[in-house]
Amino acid sequence: MTAPPASNDARLAASQSPPPGWYPDPWGTSPRRYWDGAAWTGYTDSASPYASVATTAKTDPLRMVLPIGRSGWAIVAGYLGLFSVLFVFAPFALLAGVLGLREIKRKPELMGTGRAWFGIVMGGLFTILLGLAIVASATK
Repeated sequence: MTAPPASNDARLAASQSPPPGWYPDPWGTSPRRYWDGAAWTGYTDSASPYASVATTAKTDPLRMVLPIGRSGWAIVAGYLGLFSVLFVFAPFALLAGVLGLREIKRKPELMGTGRAWFGIVMGGLFTILLGLAIVASATK
């Protein structure tokens, strides 16, 4: 007994789909997933040559302009460090910088050490100046 002939619609769909093979995973759970010609399978390839090309937070080119893979506290410390020249934000920059370094130490995959240190340095400097200003105004 032979199989019934496929309809024109089924033949058209089969001719338009890509051939079976390994393709980038459409769900992003692994570098590649196997397409059987009709549907995605559960077979994934994590040891593919494309695995070394996968973009990580440290190699993503957008990391220079977007806060990808950075500690939230380090980002806050950087901005507060900028605004610490207004003195009021200085102690908060210092605190956020310390919290940022602690978070980066606990999660080494995070970046932002430079921003955290910037917050600590600027926050520390302007906190000292704020303290001197308070003492000077209190002694007058």
